[in-house]
Amino acid sequence: MAEVADHVLLILSIKRAGKFFEGDHICEKVSRDAGVSDVEVRRVLARLVEEGMIEESDGKYRILPRGFERLEGRIRGVWSQLNKSYRAVYLARKYYPKVAGLMMPYLRGRAVSVVKVFSDDNDPINSFSPSFVRYARYKPRKQPIMVSGERELLDLVDQHAVDFFPVIHGVDARRPDWFVFDISAGEKFGGGLAPVKLVCSLACECLEDYGIKPAVKFSGSMELQVWAVFEEHKLPEGYSDYFTLYRDMVAFIQRRVEERIQDGEGRKLLYMVTREGKPATTTQTAGREERGDQILIDPSLIRVNGTVRAPYSMNYETWLTSCPVSDVEEFEPEMASIESVLRNTPEFRLEKSDPQTLIEALIREKNKGAFKET
Repeated sequence: MAEVADHVLLILSIKRAGKFFEGDHICEKVSRDAGVSDVEVRRVLARLVEEGMIEESDGKYRILPRGFERLEGRIRGVWSQLNKSYRAVYLARKYYPKVAGLMMPYLRGRAVSVVKVFSDDNDPINSFSPSFVRYARYKPRKQPIMVSGERELLDLVDQHAVDFFPVIHGVDARRPDWFVFDISAGEKFGGGLAPVKLVCSLACECLEDYGIKPAVKFSGSMELQVWAVFEEHKLPEGYSDYFTLYRDMVAFIQRRVEERIQDGEGRKLLYMVTREGKPATTTQTAGREERGDQILIDPSLIRVNGTVRAPYSMNYETWLTSCPVSDVEEFEPEMASIESVLRNTPEFRLEKSDPQTLIEALIREKNKGAFKET
């Protein structure tokens, strides 16, 4: 019955510290996950109480330090046999207390969407059901989720939130706080990160040419993100909002990246996949099949209420972290594992840049009639 005990301890370990949990509910969930009867689960609960692993009060149970120790010692050996959504929350509860302080600058003062994970009743061991949540309350009116401190972040983790997506502008603001875009490879590249790293490096070089100090982070999947923050600057003539301006700036950088590729920087690598005569990069998000042989430099999250995965957030699909990348060329996805990031937490450094030189170059190109998205 050791395996049943593992299921019991895991479900209790992901509950709020000190909270008692209904015995009937434990039996229902563990019976489903472990494929045993309620009677067997009750027998295990009684034994765990005797062994000092858990505590019982009026038919409710909570885990004790000894139970945490036993689970920690066994969980690696039985990991793939346990409820997948509980495993995700177990990792999140271990991880977020260590990085919550680093995340707060990117969560505080803005609406935040979260992904909560719950059991897939049809296959709870191998699958889970993600729920994308934007509002803390719906009545009497919708209220966005706000995370003003570490305690509120960890309270959301207690509610099975494992992934955090802040809006790119503050509450009631209509101007992005961050200039940010994704870089991802079309499906014909086969999922490798090499072409993404190449284009990311070229994009950063182009931004630096115009005086912008970029910062790079991993998405937690197979994309990289380029971020920058700007000093105060005026909206140039011809633009009615900053969101359009920033998207055009991404398109401008994409054109500079493409020029470098066509001049030979990485052309051999990319044109092993990209059809000859076609740009290797694009900013067009529509037509996924058509851009399957291109690298997407994606400005689409730069919009009102656009969201981006927070630095250090845990990707709900891969369970890798959205960690900062200091050396794009050397970076590999395994460096974003929770264990790796906790062992050596990289710093996400955003330094303000003056965007005026980049804006002036963009305006000159538009005035020549040479500007267009590709």
